[in-house]
Amino acid sequence: MGEWGHRKGTDFERSIGTMLTCLGFEIVEESISIKCSDGPNHKCDDHSIDLLAKHVGPAPRPFRSYEGVTFFDCTSAEEVYETAFLKASRTLECLRKTDGFADTNGAIVVTARRMTPTLRDALVKYPEIKCWDLDHVSLYGAMATVSRLSKKPKYVCEIDAQERSSATLLLYRPVYTFPHQTFFGHLFYESDARMNRDRLRKALLLVRRIASRYSTTSLTVHSLSGFTLDIPIVLSETAKECSSLAQGIDISESQLFDYTRPWFAAFS
Repeated sequence: MGEWGHRKGTDFERSIGTMLTCLGFEIVEESISIKCSDGPNHKCDDHSIDLLAKHVGPAPRPFRSYEGVTFFDCTSAEEVYETAFLKASRTLECLRKTDGFADTNGAIVVTARRMTPTLRDALVKYPEIKCWDLDHVSLYGAMATVSRLSKKPKYVCEIDAQERSSATLLLYRPVYTFPHQTFFGHLFYESDARMNRDRLRKALLLVRRIASRYSTTSLTVHSLSGFTLDIPIVLSETAKECSSLAQGIDISESQLFDYTRPWFAAFS
């Protein structure tokens, strides 16, 4: 890639490090090398570590991440192949054999490209690795931005049937007003299942749970899996159903963001 390619990679790693900090991660190490413990098979002497980080809060840990220390391998390459997962797997293997890093829980390959169906199939072979592609980076970047700009935000995690967080609700009140309060909410939905009527209702009930009694909340929904086609029709019905005389919820089509179509409102 040459010097320019290296500079692009360094800038990408730096931006990911900033995003992780805003998401509640603590950077443990960055830009270090460790000795390879299996040179003949791995065909190298050393492994490069872009970032080691662990989640400490206060924001909830993203759905597709690990508890404890995590190895982040960042690539801004024009093309991403299965070899990126193999490289991360080998690095993780040697990292766990290195003094001080034996408790590393997993690896996350972070790419600046959207994951292809071929790569999704390949990732299944590496259970100790997750991948944040362009869609994930876009959603987590938006989450980090809202978290950073909000003053004392309140967080709630939605728990699915497998007791894993699938959505994060960030709710904040810019200015205190009496007696009626105005809140702004952002729901970051990470489930593979699309946001349908039932899931939207569950999200709005989360808003009711933590907003003040006398308030109106304007809610924006960010999704990694898009929305079912009936969402524009049911928005007003579901918002009305989950509102009350004391607590109102406002959500419109322009406040739905589909990260399979990054940077654009879902129905713009």
